[in-house]
Amino acid sequence: MQRILGVAFFAMMMSLALGARAEDGEFDPAKVSDSLKAIFQFGSAGTKQALNANTVTLISGTIGGTYVQIGADLASVLDDGNRLRVLPIVGRGSVQSVADILFLQGVDLGIVRADTLDYLEKKASPRTSRSNSPM
Repeated sequence: MQRILGVAFFAMMMSLALGARAEDGEFDPAKVSDSLKAIFQFGSAGTKQALNANTVTLISGTIGGTYVQIGADLASVLDDGNRLRVLPIVGRGSVQSVADILFLQGVDLGIVRADTLDYLEKKASPRTSRSNSPM
């Protein structure tokens, strides 16, 4: 646990340091690598719109689960260069995934078990009165 906190603290400090350097005008992202230089050289608002128009986000299961692998497999099989890109997202559980699909901005579709939908449907239906319930 301490190691995780240490890594998180280090990452936070690095991001703050990079942010401070960017404000001073000393940090140029294009100088980090040739790849980033190419992105900044050829990228434009049109490129951004084209990439976003052809990108689908797919929420899958939790880390270590089967659905994460299915999401990764779908992304690798369906990826068609600039015409279609599938970005799998690691989910937080089946009920949360349904809520994310319905309400979270940027989530287009997801992998959810059918019994989760049955559970939510039963939970949402009105309860029967005590006189009708068997005891």
